[in-house]
Amino acid sequence: KKGGSDRTAIKSLLSQEVSTVAEKKARKKVKSGSFILWAAKAGSAEASVSAKRLKVKPPKGEKRPTLMVVYPAQAIGAGGVPKVAPRVISQHHCNPPPNEENMAVWLNTLRKRHAKQYAAMQLEKKEMEYFKERQKGYASSVQSDVQRQEDEKRAEKERRAEEKAEKERLEQLKIRRKELKESLPDEPEQGAEGVMTIALRFTDGNSGRRRFTTDTPVSTVFNWVDGVFEMERETVILTTMNGQKTFNWDDDSDTILSDTGLGKMAGLRVSVKEAGDEEEEEDQEEEEEE
Repeated sequence: KKGGSDRTAIKSLLSQEVSTVAEKKARKKVKSGSFILWAAKAGSAEASVSAKRLKVKPPKGEKRPTLMVVYPAQAIGAGGVPKVAPRVISQHHCNPPPNEENMAVWLNTLRKRHAKQYAAMQLEKKEMEYFKERQKGYASSVQSDVQRQEDEKRAEKERRAEEKAEKERLEQLKIRRKELKESLPDEPEQGAEGVMTIALRFTDGNSGRRRFTTDTPVSTVFNWVDGVFEMERETVILTTMNGQKTFNWDDDSDTILSDTGLGKMAGLRVSVKEAGDEEEEEDQEEEEEE
């Protein structure tokens, strides 16, 4: 269709703002960008096949462009051969179609929200490469079987070493938690001068409450969470109920409670930093520097 909606969408896709977002690195140490832009004429064979494969329907009512972001997930097909199984991550309502700035913001938000999908794609790519290498090796030489067995033995050895290291880490963590619990200061009396109460709300519905003097460092609060509730302080994130303040072990341990801006009665949500969050934070810091 040669209407204004199509022209707006095409202009946005070809804009410098969208190009800049699309070319941003998907992950740290990865040279490729975050998006590949593709378009097809409405009613064409390409458009029909794509819509059928993605199981999407055009917007109802007034004719508008179909704008979506697709994740090229992989699945195991017949014969155990991996194949691409595209999945729609998000579809824009296009009512109205986004201008250059709004489309760039939309894509950048999806890029950050689905950082784990980029990691999955890298893993799937490596797995596909390993699969092809094994197939080629099996057909060309018996030596590949020997190599595969050696790889499996090495992997098993590494797995056992990791299990041993994790067991030792948990034992040390158990000892540390006992020490942290014993090192907590005595709880001051309620209503005393320079005393504040901190109430914790956990994601599983549990809660905790304790009083501290206002000259207590935030590290003591993290030690309380670790020693009593058995959550590793280095991975814990404390967030005020309104979401305006966030505290973590690395940045806020040395801050005393009176300097946090919290009131005498403060409620904090307790969450755990996921493994992929640290890398995403590093990516964001690099983007800010650029």
